[in-house]
Amino acid sequence: MPRSIALSLLTGLLLSACGSLAPNPGTPGSPGNPGSPSKPGNPGNPSNPGSPTPGSTDPELLPAQDYEAGKNAFGTPPGDASSKGQWSRIIQNWPTLTIHTTLLPDGKVLTFGGNDYSDWQKYADQPSVRYNNKIDLWDPSHPDPASPAAHTDISFVGDALFCGGHTLLPDGRLLITGGDDLSKLEEPYSYEAGIAAVNIYDYRTKTWTKGKDMKEKRWYPTNLVLPDGDVLVMGGNRENNGDLSDLPEVFDPESGKWRALSGAVQKTEFYPWLFNLSDGRVINVGGGIPSQVASQTSTGIYDTAGAGKFTVYDRGDNRFRDYGTAVMFDTDKILVLGGGGDANKRFNPKVEPPTNSALVVTYDPNTKQASKGVPTGSMSVGRRHAVATLLPDGTVLVTGGTSGLGFSDYKTAVLTTELWNPSTGTFSQLAPMNVARVYHSTALLLPDASVLVSGGGAYSQQPSTGYNTYKNAQIFRPPYFFKGARPRIQSVSSAVLGYDQTFEVSTPDAGQIDKATLIRLGSVTHAFNMNQHSSSLNLVAQADGKLTLRSPANANLAPPGQYMLFILKNGVPSVSRIVTLK
Repeated sequence: MPRSIALSLLTGLLLSACGSLAPNPGTPGSPGNPGSPSKPGNPGNPSNPGSPTPGSTDPELLPAQDYEAGKNAFGTPPGDASSKGQWSRIIQNWPTLTIHTTLLPDGKVLTFGGNDYSDWQKYADQPSVRYNNKIDLWDPSHPDPASPAAHTDISFVGDALFCGGHTLLPDGRLLITGGDDLSKLEEPYSYEAGIAAVNIYDYRTKTWTKGKDMKEKRWYPTNLVLPDGDVLVMGGNRENNGDLSDLPEVFDPESGKWRALSGAVQKTEFYPWLFNLSDGRVINVGGGIPSQVASQTSTGIYDTAGAGKFTVYDRGDNRFRDYGTAVMFDTDKILVLGGGGDANKRFNPKVEPPTNSALVVTYDPNTKQASKGVPTGSMSVGRRHAVATLLPDGTVLVTGGTSGLGFSDYKTAVLTTELWNPSTGTFSQLAPMNVARVYHSTALLLPDASVLVSGGGAYSQQPSTGYNTYKNAQIFRPPYFFKGARPRIQSVSSAVLGYDQTFEVSTPDAGQIDKATLIRLGSVTHAFNMNQHSSSLNLVAQADGKLTLRSPANANLAPPGQYMLFILKNGVPSVSRIVTLK
């Protein structure tokens, strides 16, 4: 991105996050081993407060049965709500600019993204100064979502994690990799310099611990939880001269150690779009942002065993989809949409605006080949900086973005929400939002099947008031909220599920349930959700107020961690229960 954008970006955004000092002194983990959660399949150590398994000791499943996100923010539904959905009123006075947004296993939403606009200046050329991170926990179940009582300040001083990567570890802790070297902000280059820092947040104790540094410095990396519970980290800028990391690394949460994939060295775009495949490998179908050195050949398939291996994959559309997005909507099936429109001819030779096109990439585990992208329906308008969110009924919600040429033109912001149906391959237009959500906006599925949309702003094309203008949010209720009574989950036989295991759900709607879905808790930034994953469950039996379901067959189909369990009746989802798959 242009240097001017990067500076303003960091400015408002700078919020970084975890460091070596937590607001609650507690007992932080050592840098070499930030706690020792069990690997998937192991029993854990309940005597170690740094490693309990979410759900195993919790007295009840979360959230409560009558949970409604932002209840008092909604008025009377409009007459077309069953076809267009409904937006809440604007939820003002959000404590942070929500550039980084994660749903935690206790149902709270963690957000961070930047302090006041002028705050960054004190850190330039000051390598020893730690950053004062503004971090917020929001309780969606609070009836008044704008109330100060709905927010908890967990700010602290430490590494600047602005533009780091983040995902939830299998035990529910939040792993944040990389961030920004604020001391180099005044260097005259186009990109920011990364850091090798690793920081971990434990939602149970509300404390941060330092992990062992990565080998690579990273700014704009992607984290992906692998089937064995380890985390693949890839991409990002080393220095602020466009020096991209080409070395993927794997983090072992049990030992706290890193393993370099020296056999899979390959430069990628920033925030590469990484997904687990059903044979245990990983595919990169593109990156959100074109770099000075990466090309289409940076898309590829990775074997993460041992030293790793990289195989080139050609998506086939010969287009830089910078600041587009992608989502795996079914096993081995990925929707790639939008992006492009950069004013720089180097990345956009024809100077075309953002595309409205979408592709589906399908992987065949038998041939170990991924198809070139097959065109599906097109959005009503081109978008960059949009976010794609998996919904419980299998559709994909697209929110935000801009249709204008250039980095992030708020004057051409797209307010219309769209819904992609994988059965028909078509997009339909839903109710428009009230605030332009462009660069630095996020969207996150909540446990009641509504979607929190927030953030945006803090970049050079934005008016000087833009930073505070976007410290707000809205909640969207998709059309399924208004298509009949919602089924109810009264209880689940176990809050911790093994693979290929049957379990029971108590529900008065057992005989009418036609679908059950696990959706992994989301963790999103810069138009890409690194943690969302959806798995449809087999309905084994349904009778006498009991629904018998079977969990995914193996971890290749659904990586270990926390998921929202939804049951659906005639396409209408229940309020979910958060369960752990291990």
